[in-house]
Amino acid sequence: MTNKSREQVRRELELIRKLMEDKNLSDNEIIQQLKITEPTFYRYKRRLRKIYTKTWETMNRDNTKYAYAKLNNTLEYCYRETKKIIDSPDSKATDKIEAIKALDVIASQMAKLSKHGPIFTPSLPNNKVIEVEGKEINI
Repeated sequence: MTNKSREQVRRELELIRKLMEDKNLSDNEIIQQLKITEPTFYRYKRRLRKIYTKTWETMNRDNTKYAYAKLNNTLEYCYRETKKIIDSPDSKATDKIEAIKALDVIASQMAKLSKHGPIFTPSLPNNKVIEVEGKEINI
């Protein structure tokens, strides 16, 4: 078993990407056409997924910051409004109970947002197979 040069691997990755996106070939068809082993194909596919993710994150960095600020402002607004309902003497008891429940959810979402930031996943092209916990799922 010989090691492939980086250039050869890069060419194979590009060829797999073209076959998957442009020609819409299935995994097995690509494996047969390129005459590569299944583990090699899925290793390449994992690399492509990492490249897609990194590219998406780079291109959408400003959008993510904007989404974070917008989501944070929305949560803060909801927090203030539910506090008004809770503190208002005119609110019914059932409304106050529901507001307290909502306040709990809002507080946990604000904590998740501050800890992890907005969590987005890049959308995959149509008719692609992704691996979820060792199983393939057709999209």
